[in-house]
Amino acid sequence: MNTLQLIAILLDGLNYAAWLFIVAVGLTLIYGVMRILNIAHGAFYAIGAYACASAIGVFYAAGFSGALVFLAMGLVALVVVWSWGFWWNAAFYVFSMDGTKCCWFW
Repeated sequence: MNTLQLIAILLDGLNYAAWLFIVAVGLTLIYGVMRILNIAHGAFYAIGAYACASAIGVFYAAGFSGALVFLAMGLVALVVVWSWGFWWNAAFYVFSMDGTKCCWFW
């Protein structure tokens, strides 16, 4: 095993550890605030991962460089998150007179 492979393995391990940390912090925050273990935010991770993987495939197939693909992946994630949040707030929430969010279907 040469040094380049060792660095790639270490970076892959750090990447995986970072994802586990993000999911664990999300679960801890949800449980800490609501006192209910809600794992529904895992669907948002899946949507973001699928959108970014699709963007990587499209940009690599078009022949773009790795740095440009990484930038496009971030932009796709921002667009997906923004549009999902906009749709979710428009469809399921109304604002009361004092400006607080109220969920209309519960």
